[in-house]
Amino acid sequence: DNTMTSLYYDMQGRPISLEELVTSFSSKDRIICQTEGRLFFISTVWLGLDHNFAVHGPPLIFETMVFGQRDWKDLDMRRYSTLAEAKGGHLDMVYKWTGWRGLLRWIRIKLAWRN
Repeated sequence: DNTMTSLYYDMQGRPISLEELVTSFSSKDRIICQTEGRLFFISTVWLGLDHNFAVHGPPLIFETMVFGQRDWKDLDMRRYSTLAEAKGGHLDMVYKWTGWRGLLRWIRIKLAWRN
């Protein structure tokens, strides 16, 4: 079971070494998507380090955070196991914080996902 044997994972969920994580972490590819609003900033990134601190379950290696634009205070956060979950989770956060209008505008402006 890979969920208990490694702390570090690549973007496909495969266990990697700390050295591989450090090399990968220097890449801008770790940023999955970012959305800026008037009052907030939504960012989804690959963490590489498993943030699932429970005994069971898949590694949580992606994270979406919402920050306030004025004070950069953490307003919301979710973590995911797969790139597909992270992409969908980013869209969920955009909808949660902007409503349908904001989500549709964001989709029209930039649907530039990283593979």
